[in-house]
Amino acid sequence: MGNCGYRYWRILILKILVKKMFIKKIILSLILFSSIITKINCQDGSLDSTFGPNQNGTVITPPSAFIPVTSAAITSIALQSTGKIIASGEAGLTTAAVARYTTSGILDTTFGTNGTTTITPPGVTLMFASYLAIQTDDKIVVGINGLKAGVQQFIVARLNPNGTLDTSFGSGGSTSLLIGTNSFITSIKIQSDGKIVAAGQATVSGVNQFAIARFNSDGSLDTSFGSPNGFVTFQIPGSTTSQINAIAIQSDGKIVASGQATIGGVVQFTVARFNSDGSLDTSFGNNGVFTFPLGTASAFTAVSIQSDNKIVLGGIAATPANEFTLIRLQTNGTRDTSFGNAGIAIVPLSTFGSGTTSANLFSIAIQSDGKIVAGGEANPGGVTTFALARFTTNGILDNSFGQNGTVTVLPLTIFGPNPSSAVIANILIQPDGKIVAGGHFSSTTLSYFALARFNVTIGCFTNLTQAIIEKYGI
Repeated sequence: MGNCGYRYWRILILKILVKKMFIKKIILSLILFSSIITKINCQDGSLDSTFGPNQNGTVITPPSAFIPVTSAAITSIALQSTGKIIASGEAGLTTAAVARYTTSGILDTTFGTNGTTTITPPGVTLMFASYLAIQTDDKIVVGINGLKAGVQQFIVARLNPNGTLDTSFGSGGSTSLLIGTNSFITSIKIQSDGKIVAAGQATVSGVNQFAIARFNSDGSLDTSFGSPNGFVTFQIPGSTTSQINAIAIQSDGKIVASGQATIGGVVQFTVARFNSDGSLDTSFGNNGVFTFPLGTASAFTAVSIQSDNKIVLGGIAATPANEFTLIRLQTNGTRDTSFGNAGIAIVPLSTFGSGTTSANLFSIAIQSDGKIVAGGEANPGGVTTFALARFTTNGILDNSFGQNGTVTVLPLTIFGPNPSSAVIANILIQPDGKIVAGGHFSSTTLSYFALARFNVTIGCFTNLTQAIIEKYGI
């Protein structure tokens, strides 16, 4: 009886061990499988085959969709609450052009006329670029550069969500402002209270300076900003010329204005921060200003605010060839030395491909996981093409993105026949993490609005592997 009991327990224990080994094999297989999934899903930057009419991740819109001209180019893109993509730019260097695309990258024929519209404010000519922002009610605010009465000045227009001109804004849908003797817009943002901030450059007393104006939601000038003018101009100390290329608005309403200034004959990275009333924030940097020369010339072209309020700036530095460059600042305007190399991150030209001699960064965006995406152009093999790079939160090129942290899209194989060049002007990140890039594609005869969308997997599946190991101690 005792011997039978022993045999019973021995068999039972063996069964348990065999079962445990079988489960362990299954678990090990799951770990291997999850690791494969992780590897696949973490390699971001591939073109999204669900996007575009040809399902190749890209879409181009010819200039004839706007007016009978041979050139069109996107300068800015944004998302409406529906996820539809608004793209603004120029057509024929004479007209502000706007198009809307569905979430799948098809021209949305319910917008404007067959998906596109043009803006021609009264008395305005030679409109060569436009920058946009979307209100919470999905109305589209467009900053336009153009000549009015023969003088270049700030021009702002607003469209209804469906692309028709919003005649309740300004005077019949638009408003204009001359600052100094000459002024133009390079960036436009909407505050949380609905007021519109437009920034760029103005010539005052013969000197090109930073210029910022603020408009009420009805298009009237907000005279509480830079009281009583509704605008401010600022000459960077020691500079002979300066301009804003991009702005960002902090959660506390302060305006971070990034661009360039020529100091001592050298064009250099420049940032100034302004309080919500338009006064200079002297607690930032050196009495309100951060300047930094890098290489023979450098300029910030993009700025974004992290969730911890650190300031990420993107631009171009000639060292000596033009290169993608990022600098991160602490909230007080000093360099964040924990980022990149002493606060600076540069993309080596070779990472974009063999033969790359130049790369220009024009836009940055921050993913929900804190990674930083930069977009612009590079010329691997002598062909100028869409170029993206992604950095980790500490300013290191992210090898899980594309090839060695960068992606290039060759116009020859993607956008169309007879390629000449393709350039990203602006990027954004969708709520699902996918990256949309807008710019232009040029053939030997035409220049088109061009969009591309890239896959991104936020967070990946590394947590699955870790959870299995922790649960079963394998």
